[in-house]
Amino acid sequence: MTARPSGVIAPLVTPMGRGLGVSEEGIGAQIQAVRPRVSGLMPCISSGEGWRLTQSQWRATVEATIRLADGLPVYAGCQASDWRTMERRALEAEELGADAIVISIPARHGRSSTSTLLEKFGHLRRALGGPVVYYWESFVSGWDVDADLGVRICEELDAVAVKDSMRNAQLTSVLLARLAGRTNILQGWEDMLSPDLPVDGYVGPLALLSECTATLFTADPQWADIAKQTERFGVLDRDYIARVKTELQLRGLIPSAAEFPGVRGVAWDS
Repeated sequence: MTARPSGVIAPLVTPMGRGLGVSEEGIGAQIQAVRPRVSGLMPCISSGEGWRLTQSQWRATVEATIRLADGLPVYAGCQASDWRTMERRALEAEELGADAIVISIPARHGRSSTSTLLEKFGHLRRALGGPVVYYWESFVSGWDVDADLGVRICEELDAVAVKDSMRNAQLTSVLLARLAGRTNILQGWEDMLSPDLPVDGYVGPLALLSECTATLFTADPQWADIAKQTERFGVLDRDYIARVKTELQLRGLIPSAAEFPGVRGVAWDS
């Protein structure tokens, strides 16, 4: 992959199949539904219940997404509860053929110095051969990553993009200014989409549900419709995973709206 991720990217949900398995049909149906309006796919981030998936569930999801993408770039979420698991997933995602891997501070990283954090990201970067997207958030990791640290992490990773889930317009503005021309900014919250914040892309659950997001990077973005559909589908609510899965099940795209164990009330940033 030579181009940096941009445009509307779909953060696929992970559809539960029989038992606690992953429904490959549900993955394929989501891809076919969004194909006309997206520039890429991002499985296994928070919308896909990322770090809560077992290793086999995670691998099955990424493997199926890559196989069924049919030309759409796949940016594989490699979230995990610890650094070792995240590195394993990142290496496996590259081996499976992901166009880029998406990493963040692990959920159980705990408190440590900034230098230790950067060392861990640097180690992971050196272990990888392909492009990296930094998932910038604080809700899951518990880290309040300010703009300076966010930029330093992007530099350490030589990140091609950053998925901005901080929900802070001032921080986004700083990143847009300091990373311009080297790291694309992908907005992760629908209510932060604005002509005042000219980001390079958007990764959020509304992309799975409404065609209005396809207007975002055109000459005539439908801001009012985007706000209306955001409210309609409740994608900013704490239980947005359940809401999105329920809607996709009603549309016949996934077989079940069930969430994977332990997710409810925890993973709610997109």
